[in-house]
Amino acid sequence: MFPVGVPQYNFDICNNQLRDQKNKGIKVLANVPSNGVAQFDNVPPACMNLAGVLTGSCSGTGPRPTPCGSACMKYTGMSDKQLRQLSSYLKK
Repeated sequence: MFPVGVPQYNFDICNNQLRDQKNKGIKVLANVPSNGVAQFDNVPPACMNLAGVLTGSCSGTGPRPTPCGSACMKYTGMSDKQLRQLSSYLKK
């Protein structure tokens, strides 16, 4: 199930960019610098646009994404489950 108000095609574009990037040998890299914090590098543009909803929140509550570069997103306040889910999605 996708977050409220986000059309399916936005996720399709993100998925397509992840696939195309992977086919070029570029992987999304995950780093966990401290408990509850995760940083993802090599995030495609369409996925960067979805950074606030990729953790499943419709209300804006939950992990807070902060850009750390043009293809980098850092999340704070993540549970282990959220980290696994987001990592799984971005590292397809």
